[in-house]
Amino acid sequence: MSRASRKYQMVAEAIIRKMNAGNGRLNMTQMQLAEEFGVNRQTVRHALDWLEAEGRLTHFSTRAYSPTPAPEVPRLKLPKIGYPVWAESMAEIDLDRQQTRFRLIREIHLELLVKGFRLDVQLVGPEKDPDLEKIERLRREWSALIMEPLDGDGSITKDNPFRPIINRAVIFGVMRDTSNNCVSPDFHAAGQIAIDEFVRLGVRRILYTGHREESVPHLLMRVASAETARHRHRNVEILYADGGHHVEEAFSAVKRFFLEGGQCEGILASTAYAGVGALRALTDLKIIVPEQMQLITIGTNPLSGYLSPRFTAITTRDHSLAREIAHMAIALSRPNPKLMGNILVPVHLGQGETTRAVYSENSPLL
Repeated sequence: MSRASRKYQMVAEAIIRKMNAGNGRLNMTQMQLAEEFGVNRQTVRHALDWLEAEGRLTHFSTRAYSPTPAPEVPRLKLPKIGYPVWAESMAEIDLDRQQTRFRLIREIHLELLVKGFRLDVQLVGPEKDPDLEKIERLRREWSALIMEPLDGDGSITKDNPFRPIINRAVIFGVMRDTSNNCVSPDFHAAGQIAIDEFVRLGVRRILYTGHREESVPHLLMRVASAETARHRHRNVEILYADGGHHVEEAFSAVKRFFLEGGQCEGILASTAYAGVGALRALTDLKIIVPEQMQLITIGTNPLSGYLSPRFTAITTRDHSLAREIAHMAIALSRPNPKLMGNILVPVHLGQGETTRAVYSENSPLL
């Protein structure tokens, strides 16, 4: 055991002795503890994290600690990595989203098994009405948490029930948060990949389907990265359909665009669902894909494999994302005083049948 390891463990044992000698609670800040034990604040933070991870201490606030009672059920030999879904309950998740999530959970589970860890899936329930008793039990029993803020925003507000254990949680599917541990598909690159592909195929006028004032950060990142790529290609023009990222909205927006006389050579759908709506609109208008119109979607859904023509999509491999999530969760399950910060998993272009090099300089615009 290294000197550093002995030091924080000695401080941890001293903290427990101090609590047991008092009323079972410790109302001191980390700085006060550091001064009393003659160590730096980082060592105290490490000691507290270790005690909480070992289930020997519960952190109530920045100043309040108390010993955690031993759980009635014997601890499993294999450490557990928890997966609370706190933004909505499974009953409220549509079928397509369920399938996508289960596929990723399975990949995370396989990654953890290889490392000797066990994934324990536990649905906490809707954020608007959290089961605080269940959340408190999860805080005591799980060595690390894997969380998914389904609105795409990684910031955990002060009143969120998981806030006290954010240093033991991996948040994925987020873009904005830089202070917490999070793993995000790199949507900064998605729009650029799409624009570069359109340019390679000779497309110069591109219709983007999706709001530009979305509340979901990663959707804003997609259009922002497309705009960045457009500035690299001076002869590229991005037009905007007045619609969102759902099937019905994209269908209406794309159809209205062409019926009102709009012209373009390619469509960039902000989501795969928007791509489905766009494809249906083009079919109704008798615009042939890809001979007359080329289509790229950002992301896929379970419907994508059943569509004809098959989508060209910019997406993230589940395995790559699962590997990073498992890696961070394992690191956080061990005594680690530092937050790991964001990890961005690069997206890639999956060639489909909605893009084809059929354009020339003399190709007419629709």
